[in-house]
Amino acid sequence: MKTYTLETAGLNFKRMTLPEATMIHPQKDYQPDYILGSSIKAPHLIKSFDFKGDFIKSLSPSYESYVEDHKNTGLNLWLDSKEAETYWLDFRGQAIVENNTITLEENCHATLIFWYENQDMVHHGFSKIQVKAHASLTLIKIQNNGDNSYFVDQNQIEVEKGGHVRVYDFQLGGQKSIVNYDSNLNGYKSQGTFKSAYVTSEERGMDLSFTVNHKGQKAGSEILGKGVMSGASKKVFRGTLNFERGAIQAVGKEEEIVLLLSDDVKSDSIPALMCSEDDVIGEHGASIGRLDENQLFYLMSRGIALEQAKFLVASAALKDLIQEIEDDKLRHQLNQALNRRLEDVV
Repeated sequence: MKTYTLETAGLNFKRMTLPEATMIHPQKDYQPDYILGSSIKAPHLIKSFDFKGDFIKSLSPSYESYVEDHKNTGLNLWLDSKEAETYWLDFRGQAIVENNTITLEENCHATLIFWYENQDMVHHGFSKIQVKAHASLTLIKIQNNGDNSYFVDQNQIEVEKGGHVRVYDFQLGGQKSIVNYDSNLNGYKSQGTFKSAYVTSEERGMDLSFTVNHKGQKAGSEILGKGVMSGASKKVFRGTLNFERGAIQAVGKEEEIVLLLSDDVKSDSIPALMCSEDDVIGEHGASIGRLDENQLFYLMSRGIALEQAKFLVASAALKDLIQEIEDDKLRHQLNQALNRRLEDVV
């Protein structure tokens, strides 16, 4: 049986270009703020940097080398606690290039929270994440930057036998966002859950890509994207399920749900399913719609103003993902950040 790739299937879509910009920063110490969490093996951060140079214009094979050469923050984190630890990294007030290696040891459980927020941030991130046998990692990333910010984030994830990675990616702000998750479910009954929520407005651009390569027997995955779009914003959402030879009885599901608040938005949903194995189950779909007039009428008939009714419908489209987050403090802050964004969008 022939093995298909994105290229051989004719799905080699060009990524959104990166901004043409030159960032020059004085040398200084940089260290993210640890709000919660502790580790038996403390992470090692490369704190001093003197970064100058042009950003490359596309996500190419040399991107990892680019980040390595220009990094100002390197996070090497080993998580080996059998308890469900939470680690919260707060990146605010800096333009950063980060090159991270994160390893979750066998039978361990952890939650990692990354919060990015700055009015004029330019961020390039590259993370290699390994979830070893029977370990469980919840990775939560929140990008809540200002309108003049650019955000590029690439993640490579490996999951071994019985391991489970859960990803919650929230893209709430910024001028351009380019996000990529490329995951390999290598082991028997390895699992990957990838959920994304995003808000676009004005002339923002967003390019989101989630690729799951099923390699182990009975590997399972879910990709879910939910978004609210307004203004003249543009978005591309790619959900790719790839069943490789040997992934017997693997199961994958991909879905995107988009709420459009403007006639001028451009929303492209590109689900792809490639299969080199017979005994697998793959599902994919997309739903794009506008505000339900019946819902608005129902709310307004009970004394709720039109703008508030629109806000309630839009927030309901995204907040169910927030409710899945167990950390009370993070859930509260996320709800506040989303409310502020939606108040500007609706």
